Amino acid sequence: MKPTALAFAISALCVSATYVQAKPAKPALVDIEPVSCTTDVDDPVSMVDVEWMWSWETGGEDSPPHTKFGGDADLNVTVSATDNLAEPTVTLTDYPFSISFSVSMLDEEEDQTNELVYSCEDPEIVDDVMSANCTGSLEISELVELASMALSDMFPEVEEWEEVEVTSATLDDVRIKAMDPSVGVKRMKYQKYPLVSLCLDDE
Repeated sequence: MKPTALAFAISALCVSATYVQAKPAKPALVDIEPVSCTTDVDDPVSMVDVEWMWSWETGGEDSPPHTKFGGDADLNVTVSATDNLAEPTVTLTDYPFSISFSVSMLDEEEDQTNELVYSCEDPEIVDDVMSANCTGSLEISELVELASMALSDMFPEVEEWEEVEVTSATLDDVRIKAMDPSVGVKRMKYQKYPLVSLCLDDE
């Protein structure tokens, strides 16, 4: 085969391969309307309760929310730490932390340390749009471990911290992915969904 013919054959093969390659499905977005976002009275905060309204296109199918996805929470943390040489205490005041968590329904097995567990009322369908009022609770833990990692990044010369204490942690925001909760895990895989705040600006 001549070089030009070989090049043409390879080019045609590449075009064919590109043509038959399946494109990923577009993200199934959902409207999220925040209702409330409250924290416990403890300081540092360890529990966050959220409520929101989900609304999504059903396509004529009655598909209740069932999928597991994710989100994140923002905290302002004050940390007090002393290194293993008993040097003067290092204090980080209102240090911003971002914590990632998974989101799953109340009757599913919890498998993550930070997990927002939620339940929804019976959904309503109007003109192929399903809406459901949902409530969830996020238990925040491992703040000391996160603070220790932050200190290690900021002070790499310190080999070991003798004591790390989180003296204050206040919630700044909680966000979850704005994906259609009825599409299932396979469809949402590898897709990017915007994160939507569950905390109102005036709270």
